[in-house]
Amino acid sequence: MKMLILALFIALAGLADANAQGRQGTPPPSAPAPPAPAPAPVAQREQEPVAPVAVVNVRIDVTVIDEGGPQTLRENVSLTTTDRQEASLRSDAEVGGGRNPTILNVDARPEVSGLPIGKLRVRINLDYLPKPIAEADQPRGARTRLQLTVIVDDGKTLVASNTSDPATDRRVRVEVTATILK
Repeated sequence: MKMLILALFIALAGLADANAQGRQGTPPPSAPAPPAPAPAPVAQREQEPVAPVAVVNVRIDVTVIDEGGPQTLRENVSLTTTDRQEASLRSDAEVGGGRNPTILNVDARPEVSGLPIGKLRVRINLDYLPKPIAEADQPRGARTRLQLTVIVDDGKTLVASNTSDPATDRRVRVEVTATILK
């Protein structure tokens, strides 16, 4: 029995020694790696305050000034709609017994939301054929068609287009004013 206890003791001692040698050959378990530092926040540039979704009416005034001939023609159109909604106006007449149509068609769509406060984006489609200068054989102004989008300041007039008539000395200027109605 003494032999058995001695053999067990030697075996346990050998295991302890082997275990100790195994620990020396491998590095001790390391502590978990610290988390990577968070990326530095990207510097944000200063931005103008932006209008939230707008629940407002917008009046759009379009003025067509047809000048350079014997008389200056001035046509005014005023449309009221809401943010991001289209407004349309169709106006035509037969002049001189139906031989000379006169046309003024305007489509407008304002945007207030998402722009700096006090700014509006306005999309304009315009089709303009002026009335004849006289019943005689004098040429009248050419038809003007334009489609454009402009940024305007609330309540301020902007010259959106300035064109020359290819057949005469006439010029057609289109002015746009967009006003937020409070």
